[in-house]
Amino acid sequence: MKTIYFVRHAETEMNVAANLIWGQSPHAALTEKGIWQAEKLWEYLRKSWMEFDDIYSSDVVRTRHTARIVWKHLGFTEDDLKIRSELMEISQWDWEWLSRELIYTPETISMIHADNHNFKAPNGESQKDVEIRVHKLMDELLSEENPAETILIFTHWFTIRCFLRGILDSDAKMSFRIAIDNTSITKISFDWDFFSIAKINGTSHLG
Repeated sequence: MKTIYFVRHAETEMNVAANLIWGQSPHAALTEKGIWQAEKLWEYLRKSWMEFDDIYSSDVVRTRHTARIVWKHLGFTEDDLKIRSELMEISQWDWEWLSRELIYTPETISMIHADNHNFKAPNGESQKDVEIRVHKLMDELLSEENPAETILIFTHWFTIRCFLRGILDSDAKMSFRIAIDNTSITKISFDWDFFSIAKINGTSHLG
């Protein structure tokens, strides 16, 4: 059996400015609260005696910084952190850094609801696009050729949501109804070609 722990990055400046569409925003930095959240996460992992064979992250400031705070206390080095583009947040491209009020007009919202799975911002990605790239990586990590059995992944809000929706085979609207908070833990097991969800949005380490 293999176990994947998905962790959403800690709070960033873009999470505070919720009136803007951020998308991938590779340079968004952690806030002081975000750094505190990441420190609480590593304390929880240490006290839980969790051990990981591999550690992965998307290639943006907020996931790498969150991962760095954690891995330095878990016996990993920066060279151990494996960066994968498949773990990036959904791209909103032309809409990134624009006002939600400006973009999400009644007409646009209607278009999104009409085809949640395939809708994408101009030059951006759809839920389907995100699911495809994440599942491609999961196929690699969960293969028999990969000896790692317990894997820690630092990634993003919508990336985790899309993956969960895919393995649940639920309506695409469900992606908007799954809470994934900053530094939350989502635990997935894989055995006999079958996914089991053990935990979603675990935040007990934040008190």
